[in-house]
Amino acid sequence: MRADEKHEFGELLVGLLELYGRQITPAAAGLWWGAFERHPLGEVRAAFSRYTQDPEQGRYPPTPAAVLGCLPSAVSRPGADEAWALALASLDEEASVCTNDEIQEAANAAKAVWDETADKVGARMAFKSVYERVVSERRLEGRTPTWRLSLGWNQGKRAGAVEEAVRRGLISREAAARHLPPPEPEGAAAAVAGLLSGSTTVVPFPGGDEPTRRRLAELREAIASAGRRAEPEGPSRAETIVARKRAALAALEAHQNQHAKEAG
Repeated sequence: MRADEKHEFGELLVGLLELYGRQITPAAAGLWWGAFERHPLGEVRAAFSRYTQDPEQGRYPPTPAAVLGCLPSAVSRPGADEAWALALASLDEEASVCTNDEIQEAANAAKAVWDETADKVGARMAFKSVYERVVSERRLEGRTPTWRLSLGWNQGKRAGAVEEAVRRGLISREAAARHLPPPEPEGAAAAVAGLLSGSTTVVPFPGGDEPTRRRLAELREAIASAGRRAEPEGPSRAETIVARKRAALAALEAHQNQHAKEAG
C-alpha cells in the first residue's frame, strides 16, 4: 500500500474489529499496518471481507496472521496435510504432480529426518513444522509460492495432472502447453501430413469433389516422382570401379602377351 492509503486502511481495520466488539490502540494499529503494508489495498480489503465470511475462523476475533491467510495471493497455498500428500506424490517417478518451492523446502527437511531415522511419522512432523514456518514467513514478506510441474514417466497420467494444475490456476495454459503433446492434425492438414509422412492410414479429405481429388493425386504423384529421382540409376559407384579394374587388368595382360610374342 502507498503511504497515503494508510488512513483508509485504518478505517477498514477499525470497521473489521468493531464487528467483533473490539477496539484498537495506536500501538496495535501500527502492528497491523506493518503486517499489511506490503500488500495492495484492494487485496487487503478482499482479505478482510473473506475473513468475516469464513464460516469457521470468521466466528473469532481476527489476528493479523489469520487475515493474512485470507489474502488472494495466499488462498492457493495448500494446508500442511495437503502439502505433505503432494510432497509424497512427487516422489513417485510414475506420477506427475504440481508442487511449489515452499513444499520442496519442507520436503528437504523431512527427507533429512527420514534418511537418518527411517521414521515416517517423524519425517511428517518435520515437514509440517518447516512448511508452516516457511508459509508464515513468506506471507509476512508478501511473497507467493512458485508452482512447477514435477513430471513422471507415465505420459498417460500426465495430461490429467497438467489440466488440473491449469484449472486450479497454479500454472498458465501457455506453460501447460509445453508439457503436452501437440494436437493431432485434422481435416486437410491430416491428409497432407499423411502424404508427407508416407502413412498408409486413410484420412478422409474434406470437400471430396473432383478438382480436389485431382489436385491430391497430383501432389501424391509429385512426391513419388521426387523419391524416384533421388534413387541412383544404373550400376552403383562400387560396381563401376570393379568393372574398370577388370578392364585395366585385361588390357595389361593382353599387352604382356603381345610383348612376349614379339620377343619370341
